[in-house]
Amino acid sequence: MEEVLAAKAVSWKHDLATMLASASSDADAQALKAFNNALMPYLDNPESLRTLLGKIQLAEPIRNLNPQRAFESMEELKSVLPDTVNVIAA
Repeated sequence: MEEVLAAKAVSWKHDLATMLASASSDADAQALKAFNNALMPYLDNPESLRTLLGKIQLAEPIRNLNPQRAFESMEELKSVLPDTVNVIAA
């Protein structure tokens, strides 16, 4: 698994460098540079990359929630979320 992540990280670093080099404006270049700087620590460390990708994967069920939906109880809300998400009443 580590080898696969390391290979992907090298590929993504190359893709980011290509995107940065092809920026069509200063604003695009600044945005891509900031994006590159934010991702680089994860791409340099495959274990951190795995953690990041895991968090992104967990975000999918939350993204699919309808923000307009009303829940009758905390238990009902918890039932539509993955077990890894903790719901705490405010």
